[in-house]
Amino acid sequence: MKQVMTYLAKCKTIVFLCVFGFLAACQTLTPTERANQLPLSPEVTSGKLDNGIQYYIHPNRKPKERAYITLLLNVGSLQEEERERGAAHFVEHMAFNGSTHFNKNDLVNTLESLGMTFGSDINAFTSFDSTRYHLEIPTDDTENWSTISLILDDWITGIKFDPEDVEQERKVILSEKRARKGLGERLSEVLNPINYGDARHADRMPIGVDETLSSMSAEDLKAFYEKWYQPHNMALIITGDVKPDNAIKLFNNTIGQIKSSNDLKPQEYLIPGRVNPAYEVLTDQEILTRSINVRYQTHSVTLDSVDALRYRLLNQMIISLFNSRMYELSDGAEKPFEGASLGYSQLGNDKLLFNFSVTPKDGAFEQSYQRFFEEIERVEQHGFLSSELERYRKEVLNSSLLAVEDLDSIHSRSLTDRYMSHFLYGEHYFSTIQRHVLLETILPTISVQEVSEHFNQLLASNRHSIIVYAPEQEKPGADLEEKLFAALNKDTKLAAYSESDLADPLMATLPEKGRIIDKSDIEAVDAIDYRLSNGARVIIRPSDLSNTEVFLSAYAPGGYSLATLEQQRSAMESAKLVAASGIGSYSRTDLGKKLHDKTVQLQLNIGRYYSQISSSSAPKDMELMLQLVHLYFTEPKIDEDVADNYRNSVIQYQRNRLNDPEQKYADELHRLMTDNHPRTQPWSVEEAQKIDREIALNFYKDRFTKANNFTFVIVGNIQLEEVEPLIEQYIASLPADAKKETWQDENIRTVQRDIHFARDTALDEKTKVFLNYHKPIDQYVSETRFRLGLYEEILQQELQAKLREELGEVYSIGVGSGVDRYPTEWFNLSISFNAEPGREQLLIDTIQEVIQQTLAEPLPQDKLDTIKQQRRMSFTEGQQSNHFWLGQILLYEREDIDYSYFTNYMSRLDTVTTEQIQNTANMLFKDSYLITSIMRPKDDTDIVNKAEQEAEQAITD
Repeated sequence: MKQVMTYLAKCKTIVFLCVFGFLAACQTLTPTERANQLPLSPEVTSGKLDNGIQYYIHPNRKPKERAYITLLLNVGSLQEEERERGAAHFVEHMAFNGSTHFNKNDLVNTLESLGMTFGSDINAFTSFDSTRYHLEIPTDDTENWSTISLILDDWITGIKFDPEDVEQERKVILSEKRARKGLGERLSEVLNPINYGDARHADRMPIGVDETLSSMSAEDLKAFYEKWYQPHNMALIITGDVKPDNAIKLFNNTIGQIKSSNDLKPQEYLIPGRVNPAYEVLTDQEILTRSINVRYQTHSVTLDSVDALRYRLLNQMIISLFNSRMYELSDGAEKPFEGASLGYSQLGNDKLLFNFSVTPKDGAFEQSYQRFFEEIERVEQHGFLSSELERYRKEVLNSSLLAVEDLDSIHSRSLTDRYMSHFLYGEHYFSTIQRHVLLETILPTISVQEVSEHFNQLLASNRHSIIVYAPEQEKPGADLEEKLFAALNKDTKLAAYSESDLADPLMATLPEKGRIIDKSDIEAVDAIDYRLSNGARVIIRPSDLSNTEVFLSAYAPGGYSLATLEQQRSAMESAKLVAASGIGSYSRTDLGKKLHDKTVQLQLNIGRYYSQISSSSAPKDMELMLQLVHLYFTEPKIDEDVADNYRNSVIQYQRNRLNDPEQKYADELHRLMTDNHPRTQPWSVEEAQKIDREIALNFYKDRFTKANNFTFVIVGNIQLEEVEPLIEQYIASLPADAKKETWQDENIRTVQRDIHFARDTALDEKTKVFLNYHKPIDQYVSETRFRLGLYEEILQQELQAKLREELGEVYSIGVGSGVDRYPTEWFNLSISFNAEPGREQLLIDTIQEVIQQTLAEPLPQDKLDTIKQQRRMSFTEGQQSNHFWLGQILLYEREDIDYSYFTNYMSRLDTVTTEQIQNTANMLFKDSYLITSIMRPKDDTDIVNKAEQEAEQAITD
């Protein structure tokens, strides 16, 4: 702790000097104005290139030899004319379809050859007010910077709009728009007029509209591009392994020489405030629970002063403090509602929309929302407690201090947003250290009275709207609006909120120590393997990858496969019920309050074949983490009220679930695929009613009283001399059983026959297709899974090239594969996509042709080379993360894979050939079975003959 305080004192000195230097530059300001100024981070170099492009360059060390580049344009869909709706997004697509230095697809291929992946490392986005292009590059080769400068040059001034390419991409964009159809779009059609009123936003959704997307020509798109893609409207953001001086020189000599052809700047469009509150009831088959949302409109502020920061902190405080109370109620024995919360979203550039939301209990609709409104009024009458505010302060400062301690572990990708906000909205950016010192300075000056008054000011602001969501068959009565306004305006004298004493220790007495009886090295992953006196095994990998991370994960074979059919539902939910009940004398809510200034998280899970406990902490809280692990092994509980409330919540959800056509379709398909196996039945009201507290608790105890069945893996900032006594105290002391257990084969298999399953039940004008190739295999071999993974990526690229780039029929296509080991060795490869109704069979036939081609003709070497480079990059970057090492150790231990397979990964990757991959794919596809699943739009008689549909609904061969 002393080291931390010394470090922070140095940080404060640095911040003071930074702030002093900043203020010294503001001599024209009054003392009051200077005191209200926020410092700018000294970590970033900012300025303008010769032609006016704003730049932000932030050197950062993690990950090594990587840089993240964003080209940001402050123009989005709001600048489109009526005939151009969708043009900003269309132009963004065309940026990858041919330019001065790169023919169609060459740009993506070039970047992928460097190890980047389209989608995760290379992507672009369009919003109301911006267009963003994101790139990631390896920096170990200086030539990569020249490649980036060419790409940026082309995006700014060299995008080609070849008419044929425009027509091809038009189909892709229409496919993307079709893929977005669903509940969200249907709700937006009603909510957008309420949210935006007469504002331009209501008619300028970035995706565009079918009419203009279908009619815009290449010349129209080029005109929009040339009008708005001007240097003075752009920013260049670079984070990562970069030397600012070198970058400035490079880009000044390249893109910095591009001249603006006009001086147009985007116009700002604001959203008018509502004068009278709107009221709307939205019902839909896919809405499964009722909820009431009371929304208030208030002003937003630009983060450019201490006052603005204070205002934002007050907003965060009232949300956090109110939500803590609502969580306590919904998680407690009384449970007056299923859930309730307060949140907010940005509404244009100058307004915030706060939303009080409640999900009523089944059978208590009116009582639930009335109680929720009472809780709002309780805060209005009595305010918050000093103890609530103090807890919040400690939580925030603890989290902020951890960020300071872990400065070296900040990922470069996470730094970009702050600079985008500065360019687009004038938001200040400050360093992690500056932020912590500002919080330390400002938070103590905010009183509980000020927070309570801020909450009341929110309630006094304009009530924007009341939105009610309900399942289609549970539409509320016409008098609900009147009832809601009456309940909101009801004036009832309420008692003040109070909190219970939380003085009891978590662990009254320490357990009797066990012993470490043996330890050995696992050199492949730089870990130590401990054997304990109770039979438990602990693997520890100390690392310096983060100063603030310790991760623990423990697993044991068994899971709910060991439950009888009568026990199964209770066993499946047992870990959730134990977690929901807290520990010792503490409820889950009180446990959270008790640990408010600690950095500890813990999750319990009992899956079909494994039981698992996962936790994390800061190094200073590692002993507390191990105490909690010990308690959840030795003193689990399930409160009766918790079990009753949980069961009722599941019943409430299941009562409406099958009114959703997609859920019903998925259940039918699942039963067909598993041959209606009794142990894989979908959830239902009847199944939910089987959840039993006593059965669940006994099943949980049976799994977690056998520590000798568990392997614990701990990675992070760990000192062995400190952790070894803790292992003996809290893990070696856990109870054990002479009889070890493992999972049980329940004989659950995917049916070994071809299936063609189709339904005409989709609510939207799109067809969903799912293909699954599968079969049992003789033996699980890691090399088979490795080669199958490479084949999957090649197939993904081939299908994307055919279905998207060549045919323009889909926006994206998903491919996933695996070789399962439990309960038996099994091959799976799945393909999923959305299609235009009536075109699905053409695409299925095309997919099968592509698969046959990849199995018969030589696989493309260039694609394999690209995939190999991407995997090298991913593997190298992964090793800079504790999560990576935890995942790898768990995988190799659970699957009983020799660690030499890990140490030889790069050489295996280098030497694997297209022939080997194809041979593996042929072996797996040979005699495999195919499940074809098609969900078409409802009552689509014009597309497919109805009689044919009925005949093909579930054909098996």
